[in-house]
Amino acid sequence: TLKNTMADAAGLLDNYLEEATEVPTSMRTKLELSLASLWRGMRSCRYRQVYMNLVKGTYTMVPREVNVREFLSDLTKGRMLALDMPDFKAALDPVLLALILDNALSNASKHGHPSNPNIHLTTQNDASRGLVFRVTNRANPNKPPLTAAFVSARFDGTGPTSTDSVSDGIGLQHTRLAAKAFGYTVT
Repeated sequence: TLKNTMADAAGLLDNYLEEATEVPTSMRTKLELSLASLWRGMRSCRYRQVYMNLVKGTYTMVPREVNVREFLSDLTKGRMLALDMPDFKAALDPVLLALILDNALSNASKHGHPSNPNIHLTTQNDASRGLVFRVTNRANPNKPPLTAAFVSARFDGTGPTSTDSVSDGIGLQHTRLAAKAFGYTVT
């Protein structure tokens, strides 16, 4: 399968990075970023079944206690972004949360400023709203600003069909379904 092939490639890169002591820093960094991309790809393969179960309405949440700082550090490995996350534990479904945040981070990168999207992921445990994750970016100056109505329509899948060659809006629909399974709202 694709996931196993990616795992093989990741294993080879891992072994090389452990054994090669004289790799120039810039090359090591590029190889580590490539390794992180392979891990993200493997996670995406895992999400495929989750997507199908979410659409069918048969996904069963599996909450467990997670160290949020460790979870987010692992999830964001290889991505260029700023993290603001206190060190605490929370009961959550890490697969669903990873699906939501991976999509949000990908969109922030894809649709943000072309040369400097300036992506931030902040986390807080809000007394009135509970656990809050916020992904922000620097807007693309060549695109119109997003309105609340546009975002809502994209999450619902009722908005206009995308003409963007790298985006069709399906990720936002999956995100909405995952958030709904959590009992959360995405805005």
